[in-house]
Amino acid sequence: MRDPVRLLIFLLIVLGVVLIGFAAGRGCDRHQAKRGEHIVALLDECSIPEARRAELKEKLRTALPDAERKKVRRQLSGEVIAILEAEQFDAEAYRESLDKMFLERQRQKRRVLEVMVEIASELNWEERKALADIFRRSPKFKHLPRTN
Repeated sequence: MRDPVRLLIFLLIVLGVVLIGFAAGRGCDRHQAKRGEHIVALLDECSIPEARRAELKEKLRTALPDAERKKVRRQLSGEVIAILEAEQFDAEAYRESLDKMFLERQRQKRRVLEVMVEIASELNWEERKALADIFRRSPKFKHLPRTN
């Protein structure tokens, strides 16, 4: 009778430790740098003149998705979901909503891409290597090999 009780207590302790670890990990996510802040920090230390740095940082901040752009994307996603959940499926409306969602996503990505090209074109070789390291640490580029 004692062995099943000990096993149950052991399992509860293990489960508690796992849950605490999960909660701690989720809490750390909130303390990560905001999107683009690593690039802004790189700009703060680069060789570009101060006035141009300020201009590039402002362009980057305005190009990155903000609350309003995220709201637009959520609305477009909501439209797509509403069409799918409707009793009568409207293929044309579904196609148009997907196209709008795709175009909005592409517009947002294009804005960031143009600013990044502008920033990279003004950095020297060492600074571009630092920018590459920032990208390499990004989850989107985790598959890339690390070079030192």
